[in-house]
Amino acid sequence: MVKLFKKEHLETVKKIALDNAKEILLNIEDIIAHNEGRVFVYELNNEIVAFGFFQPFAYGKRIDVGIVVDKAVRRQGIGTALWHSISRLAKERYSAESFECRILADDLAAIYFCGKLGFLPWISTHTMVYNDELLPTPATLFEPYEDKYYESYYELLGEAFYEMRKRIGAEPFKMVPNGNREEMFESETFLAINSQDKPIAAVTIEMGNHIENLCVLPEAQDLGFGRQLAIFATNRALMSERGFAELEVVSTNERAIGLYKSLGYKTVRTISVLKMKNK
Repeated sequence: MVKLFKKEHLETVKKIALDNAKEILLNIEDIIAHNEGRVFVYELNNEIVAFGFFQPFAYGKRIDVGIVVDKAVRRQGIGTALWHSISRLAKERYSAESFECRILADDLAAIYFCGKLGFLPWISTHTMVYNDELLPTPATLFEPYEDKYYESYYELLGEAFYEMRKRIGAEPFKMVPNGNREEMFESETFLAINSQDKPIAAVTIEMGNHIENLCVLPEAQDLGFGRQLAIFATNRALMSERGFAELEVVSTNERAIGLYKSLGYKTVRTISVLKMKNK
């Protein structure tokens, strides 16, 4: 039976994640805390044997999905039942237009399961980690995000990532705000602002140490903003409770991979990203 997650389920869910998905869900406690009301568990014979969650991206109507079923009870429709609960709530609450799931590239059973649900291969990403000394402080001063930059920030995201996706051969799309301005304050976002008070580069730090959405406007590239943002975000992540920096980069984005390697990042795993468009 599918149920909403409760606090008393936490230790069991952590054990299921550790035993069955420790390579891809290292921060399951943070994920649960960040997605209150969006986590489900499956109870079988009075025991929690599986869980699933979803988290909306801060832009557009895209939903990230995770489902973990204990190996001992797989192939009983448990994962499918969790998916139905997740997708139904995501469509109702967020008008989801597409879903994405991340799976270890060599986990063929999980890829097969998602394929049966209707997910299709999309891109692959490398998870890269830095856990060395603090990097030299960048010269550029970056400002914390403020609500007054909401529209211009999304213009930056839309233009920068559209061009990047075209360059690396991934399906380009324009990022658009989902209208929930409060979500911007659930994580840390920092901006480089030009003399016209317009963001020209940005980076977000999720859950203290996960670096996301590092981007620079095309006309401001090759001026060092990307490298300085990466250093700035890395140092903030190192000073977090977790003590290391982590990010994901598309496997065909050789320019970004080269930047992170030059700073000392190392690839620890490769993830296959599957995608399903809402029907």
